[in-house]
Amino acid sequence: MKSKEVIGVHERKRVAIITGASKGLGRLMAIDMVRRGYDVLITGRNEKRLMQVKKECMEIRENSVVSLACDLNELSNLDLIFKCVMKQWGRLDVLINNAAVRYPGTFHSGDYLLWEEMLRVNTLVPCIMMQKALHYFEPDADAQIINISSTSAWRISKGGTFYPATKYALRALSEAVRKELVESGSKVRVTCISPAR
Repeated sequence: MKSKEVIGVHERKRVAIITGASKGLGRLMAIDMVRRGYDVLITGRNEKRLMQVKKECMEIRENSVVSLACDLNELSNLDLIFKCVMKQWGRLDVLINNAAVRYPGTFHSGDYLLWEEMLRVNTLVPCIMMQKALHYFEPDADAQIINISSTSAWRISKGGTFYPATKYALRALSEAVRKELVESGSKVRVTCISPAR
């Protein structure tokens, strides 16, 4: 029986990477995708919470999830994520860039080291992950990249001066990559979603 999925109807099992999957939206997406028949690699910094999400997914379907506790601040971990998914399943169909950090503060009181971390995790890491995923997707694959932005990319709320800038940049990069792929004739789709907090 075919399973309906967020990206279409497919007969063979598909593989996804979800960053920031130890809680919140990332956790919910992991559980939902396992229910829809995906095999999923989940990442997050909190190993205990990540293992709990893995357990929840495995109760739905055994051997459906691999968890990898890692800090995306360490860019060397990005290669590890892709090597892990290829070793486990030998393919990749969907990348969901969900991981993000947010530190409150006004512009005048802001800590530029925290700005740097937000820029790296919220913007640079998804950008690198997109580039790497395009090398791992099968040629002519019906693959998809989903970037989780924020309504902060559209409207600036009080107390979060720098975070909206990182999400605005992610939104712009998503559109730029989407257009580049369309122009090259690629079937890979790029979606940017802006959930409200």
